[in-house]
Amino acid sequence: MLVKTEGIVLKNMKYKENDGILTVFARKLGKVSVMARGARSSKSKHLAGAQPLCYSDFVLYKGKSMYTLNHVDPIHNHYKLREDLDSLSAASFFIELVDTVTIEGQSNNRLFNLFEESLGALERKEGELSLHILRFLLQFLKFSGYEPYLKSCNQCGTGSSFRWVLNMEEGGLLCEDCQSEGRGLAKPLSKKGIRLANFLMVIDIEDLKELKVHPKLIMELESVLKQYMMIHLDKTNFKSLDFLSKIRRDY
Repeated sequence: MLVKTEGIVLKNMKYKENDGILTVFARKLGKVSVMARGARSSKSKHLAGAQPLCYSDFVLYKGKSMYTLNHVDPIHNHYKLREDLDSLSAASFFIELVDTVTIEGQSNNRLFNLFEESLGALERKEGELSLHILRFLLQFLKFSGYEPYLKSCNQCGTGSSFRWVLNMEEGGLLCEDCQSEGRGLAKPLSKKGIRLANFLMVIDIEDLKELKVHPKLIMELESVLKQYMMIHLDKTNFKSLDFLSKIRRDY
């Protein structure tokens, strides 16, 4: 049976000399493994559309254990991302996140749209890179079912407090009065940090172009979300994020 779907290539692993096994995040199918025969050959008609980050129209043959690539037509290859180390590192982090949470046979249209529009914005260098990463991470958590609740206290419901903390395990804010009752790890989060997170959770990507945020506020939210993400995704090592942090420190 042939299946047509849009998809973004997450990985292209070598299999034999010229064959590859693609990991594709497909709009209709979720994450799928695809046997791409000859796709790693320089003469292959599938070469361009089988590269990581490439957004393509796929025609796949559904076999017993995996799909086989029948045809691929690139829509947007995102080649320019490979020309800038910061943008490529951020895109690699997005790939790592998507690969971590997506499941074969389970589509997620909102996450797919977020992924593709974020890759496009990175490539066009529209706005501050750190804000694109924060926006992607927050909306990724939202569309993956791990959204932190940042509207009011998770314990008593109040929306007003002099100091707030984010309960990392329960995924909600605790006000000053309820912090002693919270269980597990909690990290302070300023009122400005909460407002920024809620704003980035819903903002359209076009509106990031002119947004200016103090670097200290970005660093605060990055630190909190990085720890929150690792706890809820049950993954302590994101190689692409570690590399991105390193090259940003070096600048």
